[in-house]
Amino acid sequence: MALARGVGTAIDDGEQSLGDPMDDLGVRYSVRIDGEPVVFEYVVLRDIREIRIPVLVWFH
Repeated sequence: MALARGVGTAIDDGEQSLGDPMDDLGVRYSVRIDGEPVVFEYVVLRDIREIRIPVLVWFH
Protein backbone atom coordinates (compact mmCIF):
# COMPACT_ATOMS: atom_id res chain seq x y z
CA MET A 1 0.00 0.00 0.00
CA ALA A 2 2.84 2.39 0.78
CA LEU A 3 4.25 1.94 -2.72
CA ALA A 4 0.89 2.67 -4.35
CA ARG A 5 0.40 5.78 -2.24
CA GLY A 6 3.94 7.03 -2.85
CA VAL A 7 3.76 6.46 -6.60
CA GLY A 8 0.30 8.02 -6.83
CA THR A 9 1.39 11.10 -4.90
CA ALA A 10 4.52 11.52 -7.03
CA ILE A 11 2.51 11.28 -10.25
CA ASP A 12 -0.18 13.67 -8.99
CA ASP A 13 2.53 16.18 -8.00
CA GLY A 14 4.28 15.85 -11.38
CA GLU A 15 7.40 14.34 -9.82
CA GLN A 16 9.43 11.27 -10.78
CA SER A 17 8.00 8.05 -9.46
CA LEU A 18 9.73 6.14 -6.65
CA GLY A 19 12.79 4.04 -7.44
CA ASP A 20 15.26 4.00 -10.31
CA PRO A 21 13.89 4.57 -13.82
CA MET A 22 14.45 1.65 -16.20
CA ASP A 23 13.28 3.34 -19.39
CA ASP A 24 13.01 6.79 -20.94
CA LEU A 25 9.20 6.77 -20.93
CA GLY A 26 8.70 6.88 -17.15
CA VAL A 27 6.88 3.55 -17.13
CA ARG A 28 9.29 1.00 -15.59
CA TYR A 29 11.07 1.43 -12.27
CA SER A 30 13.27 -0.69 -10.02
CA VAL A 31 13.26 -0.56 -6.21
CA ARG A 32 15.57 -2.19 -3.67
CA ILE A 33 14.24 -2.69 -0.15
CA ASP A 34 16.78 -1.27 2.30
CA GLY A 35 18.03 -3.88 4.75
CA GLU A 36 16.33 -6.71 2.88
CA PRO A 37 17.56 -8.96 0.05
CA VAL A 38 14.67 -7.90 -2.18
CA VAL A 39 14.52 -6.07 -5.52
CA PHE A 40 11.39 -5.54 -7.55
CA GLU A 41 10.37 -3.81 -10.74
CA TYR A 42 7.06 -2.10 -11.23
CA VAL A 43 5.18 -0.58 -14.14
CA VAL A 44 3.13 2.62 -13.92
CA LEU A 45 -0.13 2.63 -15.90
CA ARG A 46 -1.05 6.30 -15.59
CA ASP A 47 -4.20 6.24 -17.72
CA ILE A 48 -5.93 3.77 -15.38
CA ARG A 49 -4.06 4.93 -12.23
CA GLU A 50 -2.57 1.53 -11.53
CA ILE A 51 0.83 -0.03 -10.82
CA ARG A 52 1.84 -3.61 -11.50
CA ILE A 53 4.80 -5.56 -10.12
CA PRO A 54 5.92 -8.04 -12.82
CA VAL A 55 9.35 -8.82 -11.26
CA LEU A 56 10.17 -9.68 -7.65
CA VAL A 57 13.60 -11.09 -6.75
CA TRP A 58 14.76 -12.41 -3.37
CA PHE A 59 18.50 -12.95 -3.00
CA HIS A 60 19.82 -15.72 -0.74
